[in-house]
Amino acid sequence: MISLLMVMVYRSLSEALHVTNKAKAEFPKDVDNLYVRASRLIRESVESGVTAMRAFVEVDTTVRFTCLDIGLELAKEWAEVCHIQIVGPLLSPVLLLLSKL
Repeated sequence: MISLLMVMVYRSLSEALHVTNKAKAEFPKDVDNLYVRASRLIRESVESGVTAMRAFVEVDTTVRFTCLDIGLELAKEWAEVCHIQIVGPLLSPVLLLLSKL
C-alpha cells in the first residue's frame, strides 16, 4: 500500500515556525489525540519487528510537559515488548521553561 506524502512549502523560516507553533499549541488541548497517534506509531513499529526505539519529545513554553508525560507513560506501557528511550531537549530550554512557571 502506498501512503500519500504531503509536502508543505513555506516562503520563509518565520512562516514555517509560525505554522509549527500553531500546530503544537493544539497538543495540550487534545491529549487523547496525541496519545492515540503515538500509540499507533509504537504499535505499528512493534508489529514490524521493532524492539527498541528512541523518541524525541518537545518540552517548551507551548507544549510544556505534555509530550514528555505521554512519552513516559507509553514507554512504561510498552516496556515488555519494546524499549522506548525518551529524549528531551537540552537543559537550558528546560530551565528557561521552569523559570516561567
